[in-house]
Amino acid sequence: MHLLHTHAIPYYVFTHLQADNYTKHFITTREGGVSPDAYATLNLGFNTQDSESNVLENRQRVANAINTPLAHFCMPSQTHSKRVVNVYTKDRGKGVYPTTQAIPATDALITNVPQICLMVLSADCVPLLFYDPVQRVVAACHAGWRGTVQKIAQATLLQMQKDYHCHAENILVGIGPSISKAHYEVGEDVVQATEQAFGTREGYLEWHAEKQKYHLDLWYANQKQLLDVGVLATNIEIAAICTYEQSATFFSARKHQGITGRFGAGIMLL
Repeated sequence: MHLLHTHAIPYYVFTHLQADNYTKHFITTREGGVSPDAYATLNLGFNTQDSESNVLENRQRVANAINTPLAHFCMPSQTHSKRVVNVYTKDRGKGVYPTTQAIPATDALITNVPQICLMVLSADCVPLLFYDPVQRVVAACHAGWRGTVQKIAQATLLQMQKDYHCHAENILVGIGPSISKAHYEVGEDVVQATEQAFGTREGYLEWHAEKQKYHLDLWYANQKQLLDVGVLATNIEIAAICTYEQSATFFSARKHQGITGRFGAGIMLL
């Protein structure tokens, strides 16, 4: 990934996705907004103690930065589910404004309609962006540990195949900034759910003897489930940026004990 600055809003882009002229994508940071205190400054999440007016202004600044009307964005109401929803022209604007209804109980969106910016929010969970340059289909996915063990990234790709005739070997995926294995200590419930989902602890979980706790590797878990259904390793770009370690740049729920904002990951067809 590399950093761009547009309209005073810095945002990251994936190198392999940026090479294509038919899409636009971004991952925002904390910089360039109007929110104060724990939400400083570019908080994009309404479900916080930040004011709705601040969040709306921040969202508008992101829209300005990518030269796209805010009314063309579409966002889900994220619930750590495995639900994937196809997005159509009628869905533009859903979840964008305080009074609009987000697509309910959904953590991944797919579309082949140009000029709809799919955006998910995060503050330690994994944002994933998908693009099939052959069928011209994009997707945005949010995967915390619950979504990861439910294999929502894999479910997103499989739905792209089923509903849009995509082929796994053509799909490009960006795995965005999130909490790293080094800082993601988990309890026995997560250990059991991970082992049940993937059939092993190896690669997914690492034992830390000093704290007598396992740590979960979200980057590996999401990459592996995509490789297992035919995505090429060379088509997966992992940001390898830890939101906990870089909480001055990205919001981190664990670092700030839940009192924090949300950054965004978005993608659209031009």
